[in-house]
Amino acid sequence: GTGFTNANVDLTHKFGAPGHELGVNLQFTRGKEDEAYFLNEESPIRIGTDDTHIIAIENTLPLSIDYTRPLRTGRLELGTKLQRRWIPVTYTVRRGVQSVIYPGLGDFSNWDENIFAGYANLVRITPRYTLEGGLRLEETQVSYTIPAENIYYPGSDRYDYFGVFPNAKLTLNLTSTNRLTMAFNRRVDRPGEPELRIFPKYDDPEILKVGNPFLRPQFTNAYEVGFSRSWVGGTGSAAVYHRDVSDAFLRIFAIDDSNPSYDIVNRIFENAGNFRQTGVQLMASQEIVRTWRMTGSVNWFQNDIDALDTLLFFPTRRAFTLSGSKDHTWDLTLNNRFVLPRGLELQANYIRYASRNVPQGRERARSSLDFSAKKPLMNERAELVFTFTDVFNDFALQHEIVGNGFTALYQNFLETQVATLAL
Repeated sequence: GTGFTNANVDLTHKFGAPGHELGVNLQFTRGKEDEAYFLNEESPIRIGTDDTHIIAIENTLPLSIDYTRPLRTGRLELGTKLQRRWIPVTYTVRRGVQSVIYPGLGDFSNWDENIFAGYANLVRITPRYTLEGGLRLEETQVSYTIPAENIYYPGSDRYDYFGVFPNAKLTLNLTSTNRLTMAFNRRVDRPGEPELRIFPKYDDPEILKVGNPFLRPQFTNAYEVGFSRSWVGGTGSAAVYHRDVSDAFLRIFAIDDSNPSYDIVNRIFENAGNFRQTGVQLMASQEIVRTWRMTGSVNWFQNDIDALDTLLFFPTRRAFTLSGSKDHTWDLTLNNRFVLPRGLELQANYIRYASRNVPQGRERARSSLDFSAKKPLMNERAELVFTFTDVFNDFALQHEIVGNGFTALYQNFLETQVATLAL
């Protein structure tokens, strides 16, 4: 089973001038994953059972202090953030006859991360333009304790890194209805507990999921230039963007040929190289009639994935290569909102993701049609809500994988087809 706990404390001190304030926020989140897998097998190789039980707890404790001071033509924002994240994991195995569970894993691990960050943003607002610019500095310290009896990794890991993350956005008011926007930002995405876990997850022993204790963060530089226009009853925009991602982490599929009796493919998290995404996005919203508003967007882009040459540790140390690829693809979203008499509101949404390249093959096209209805009751003191997502059950994530020595179709149906009625 899984569980989640969250606690939050907010303190705000307001100075004399409107918008001049100091805020302090302290949060604690705790996510728990408690999973047991019972493997029963009868085959020409063996008749036996194996049990695994993992308890993984991800704790996050951030403290942030934010100061805002209004200026004559904008505002100044300053702040700092201290965050500790720690992930203790315990792992218990009961092995049966000729067990398929990998030996020498150990029974615990502990991952710890400390972040020390500070930022400054300046916003300037005039009738002709709005300029936002800022800088965030971060020092991050990470340690990963791996049990000494673990035979797959060379030892516990410890590292630190310093990051500089600028952001800038300029909006030009060309006319009362036309605006031009230019923006840049740099961000970091850090791996979580499933991506870091050293213990395999035995919900599918033949395609075995495992994390990577040596996984590093991924960094993204994003650039965008956009134009927007408004008119009576609607708005529209067009944007050209480019994203450059370094050390992107994702699961790769690698065959394990160390045991000739079983065909096992490992799904391992890895920093799978760099990729770039360049595209054009068009968005529009229009009131068709007084009771009907339609909103839609089309996103056409190119995925450019670099080749990769790396070293895998689990379950055997071996070289691993991926070929680069380049592809054009697109996304489409449509939303229709109807406001009818007596407070009845209906929505119909459609999402379509075209087929696209991924580091080891292709992701198949998928789509989702969703409906919802909302009706106020008891003089708007209550509300009846009906939702039906993925009506045709066509939003499954499917990857056609071409690996070294094997091909596979990986499917994750995600339980997206859900109907709910709530009061």
